[in-house]
Amino acid sequence: MAAFDDVAKIYDEWYKTKLGIFVDSIETECAFKLMNGKKSQHYLDAGCGTGNFSKKLIEKGLDVTGIDISLEMLSIAKEKVASTNFMKMNFYDLKFNDNAFDGILSMAAFEFIKEPQKAIDELIRVLKPGGELIIGTINPNSPWGEMYQSKAFEETVFQYAIFHTIEELSKIHSELIVESKICLFTPPSVKESEINGTTEKKFREKNNGGFYLIKWVK
Repeated sequence: MAAFDDVAKIYDEWYKTKLGIFVDSIETECAFKLMNGKKSQHYLDAGCGTGNFSKKLIEKGLDVTGIDISLEMLSIAKEKVASTNFMKMNFYDLKFNDNAFDGILSMAAFEFIKEPQKAIDELIRVLKPGGELIIGTINPNSPWGEMYQSKAFEETVFQYAIFHTIEELSKIHSELIVESKICLFTPPSVKESEINGTTEKKFREKNNGGFYLIKWVK
């Protein structure tokens, strides 16, 4: 998608801010609590963007392949994680054999997937029996979801977003779902001075979590 090519060079800037670092740490912790990946296993980072999670998976000792639809994003990912195989590819038509991966992680990509059933069908097809698929995406019914759906984001890449509720995605191959998690209770309006180790606990009872993850096992 050309929109992602246009923002590729500035995409990582937010992750350098105090809030961006905090959000990334919360989502990463939540994802890794669900993961059972073992060293040297082959994982697919589906919708890898600039390689943020590909790098983290490599650091966990996993063999990683990353796919994305933006060549500009992939170019940055290749600079960031030279040891990983990155390819331009569409979720709906994965150029991999059946049962190719031990695990699949997709973080903050399903916001832009119009046909989640078709995409998840393909992801499960390329997953080995017993392998895990973990999808993490923005919760539309939360302060974060409300922000990304507001007028302030109408001229950003989020104008192309289609937010799926946890109830929606949980209906897809529900027989394979083993666990789900919700995190990021801290709202986007939080004051920088309030971002600390107790921030999530403070907001947990006040807000819906802004990010949820679902785990399927084939």
